[in-house]
Amino acid sequence: MKKIISVQGVDVRYKQVSGEDYISLTDMAKKISGEPRKIIENWMRSWSTLEYLALWETFYNPDFNRLQFQAVSDEVLLPKGDK
Repeated sequence: MKKIISVQGVDVRYKQVSGEDYISLTDMAKKISGEPRKIIENWMRSWSTLEYLALWETFYNPDFNRLQFQAVSDEVLLPKGDK
């Protein structure tokens, strides 16, 4: 069942699945910009975001392939002229 909480005047959808809470990143990004897609794209290009995701995967995903992740993150982080 989806629910809504208000965070700093923005309605953010969330739901619970198998005892885990999931919140809408899109709803949160709407607080910053009318184009949340661009906010999320920029966030996903951040080195610190990618490192956080790699750490989370290392702890919670026994099938996580760190080498493949490194190749993907290098592709994302390299400036366009360096690819």
